Amino acid sequence: MKATLSYKYNGDIYPDLKGKRVIVKEIADLAEIPYQLLKNRMGMKKKRALDLSDVCIEDKDLDQKKRTKRPFGRRVVADEDVTFACEWLRRPFV
Repeated sequence: MKATLSYKYNGDIYPDLKGKRVIVKEIADLAEIPYQLLKNRMGMKKKRALDLSDVCIEDKDLDQKKRTKRPFGRRVVADEDVTFACEWLRRPFV
């Protein structure tokens, strides 16, 4: 099945496509980003739901953004914190 979803391109990255209707799949391939990611960035569902017919593709939608990953796992504890915790746990309860 060939992608036929097309919108107007308003941007400066591809000057030969500026102001023309482009197929979303083809411009996603040009920008080397996934098609689904481009659709999500454009916010088509929200704009369609609000009856805004002014959906267009912009340069900010075509940016090569990378996700920053958070560190996974437990925090590394300094030796001083471990010894303090051990001494505190060994105290007799009064």
